[in-house]
Amino acid sequence: MPHFTTKFLKISTVLLISVFLFSGIKVDNKGYSSNDVLLVGEYNLQSTGNLNKNLRGTITFETSIEKTNSGTPFSTLKLKLDDVTSNTQHMMEFLISKENSSNEIPLGTYKVTKDIDGFLNYFDGVFGFANIKTLGEFPLFAQNGEIKIRYLDTKTAQGYIRMNLRNANGKSIHLKGSFLAKR
Repeated sequence: MPHFTTKFLKISTVLLISVFLFSGIKVDNKGYSSNDVLLVGEYNLQSTGNLNKNLRGTITFETSIEKTNSGTPFSTLKLKLDDVTSNTQHMMEFLISKENSSNEIPLGTYKVTKDIDGFLNYFDGVFGFANIKTLGEFPLFAQNGEIKIRYLDTKTAQGYIRMNLRNANGKSIHLKGSFLAKR
């Protein structure tokens, strides 16, 4: 019996040490915050530039598959972000589109598209805009950046946003943070 107890204690000690060692590993995710604890339907974005604030609120998403007149399929994912506080009234939308995909949009990183020809449903990449009351009447449009979709199922979409937006008056913001959207 003592042989079994000694073996059990050794295995337990190795497992316990392994848990402590591996639980402290931090994965580099290109500046995205891994410390965000979000509930389904929430986002947390840090804004810098002409607006230095933490933006939080509710986020929903929709997916669809569109076809051009020539029959080319495009998968789309639309993210809608709404403010839940009254201190920084804002609303944002991002549209992700992928050509030649007849299935739901795949996981991956999508970059802002500079050249959008025709309707917004028919492009590869990200188009985005933001209305932020404290920055005036002009909307801000995505200039560069990316959205990374890490998880997507029928009810939730999880990922990161890193985006630069600018308006016609030259005001700009840089957004960085995570989201856990609900359908």
